[in-house]
Amino acid sequence: MLSCDQDDQAGIERELMDYAVEVTTLTSPRSKYIPAFTAVPPRYLAPSPIIPSFPPVGDINTTLLFQYYVNRLCPLTTPNRSTDSPFATIVLPFALSASQSTLQSLLALSACHKSKTDASWGPVAMQLEARTLHFLRGRLNQGDSVEISRDPEIITIKRFFAYQDVLGRTACAGVPNFKSCAWTSKAHEINISMGCSPELFHILGSITDLIKLKRKDPMCASEESFVNKAAVLKQRLDGLVQTVHQDDDRVILHSAELKRQAAILYLHCTLYNASPSTVLVVRRIPEILQSISLCLDSGLVTSLTWPVFVAAVELNPLDDMIIVNNRSVSGRAFILSILAVMSTCTIANLERTRSVIVDVWQRRDLSLLVNTMQGITSDWEKYVEPVSINLSLG
Repeated sequence: MLSCDQDDQAGIERELMDYAVEVTTLTSPRSKYIPAFTAVPPRYLAPSPIIPSFPPVGDINTTLLFQYYVNRLCPLTTPNRSTDSPFATIVLPFALSASQSTLQSLLALSACHKSKTDASWGPVAMQLEARTLHFLRGRLNQGDSVEISRDPEIITIKRFFAYQDVLGRTACAGVPNFKSCAWTSKAHEINISMGCSPELFHILGSITDLIKLKRKDPMCASEESFVNKAAVLKQRLDGLVQTVHQDDDRVILHSAELKRQAAILYLHCTLYNASPSTVLVVRRIPEILQSISLCLDSGLVTSLTWPVFVAAVELNPLDDMIIVNNRSVSGRAFILSILAVMSTCTIANLERTRSVIVDVWQRRDLSLLVNTMQGITSDWEKYVEPVSINLSLG
């Protein structure tokens, strides 16, 4: 548990990370990725053979960014080792052959990612971002809106942000940015880029809609219609069977099941007011963290951010020790070690995710001094939602 008199968040994070190094080094049999915090699964280092070269250009930065996108970023955008990234097999050929704006966005993404470790790329990233937005605005201002809505670029952008929107709203219970549902309620087959089935996302979106209704009128939670809707969503989650086109791909199936388990935990915390001390939460968090550990052992990092977040913010501040890999470890230290290795193997904004998680831990620890919910019945509403606005968990 964090010290209640410690108000320096940076100090808290350093304390937790030091403890994470100590605990995981001594206790974790998964030493190949947890104690060092720097090891990168081999598939994230191997160059991609999909696009061997970039058409000759005069700008050396463009060539470097293109190579970085192919060799470094594309392997980070697919949740399994056997499937080529759609960012390489679909998006990149389209950008090179038919879409200058898409190409600019790929270069901007590369520059942004490189700027995390080399600040000199920051100005380049900003310039490319501005150029990308200029291209996109120009495209949106041309022609008929119905025709534009069918543009492959627009469809891809809409689906990507709809995906981000659903996951982001699970944290903060925000208003949907996409009025029309992008997910079908009967699509069981796993979408490789999402790491789960569209049906699971349809259920998550429905849960967030119910949460929004509950926040607007807390009394409705006791009404029969609300109770029935929540029960139907719980039943759908419990019975959801996700399939994958490649029958032998156990890694992607494991990833999808992990998301389903996290969704069950999320549903109970938000619709049924479960808290870190609730029996179901106490039982499920170690199971989720064990599944995350197995994913990392399999070289899978993409699409783990949301399950990690859901488990992390519901850890019990009064009983931090959990059993993972047949060892007793600090749950908070284990979470920080996972985030550290993920930060080297994903394009997600894990710095913000980590900051929010630590903030939630701090809020929980400080609240132990005042044992009251002050009229708030939902643990998630009190501790998670206020600090999770505009959080990207995709």
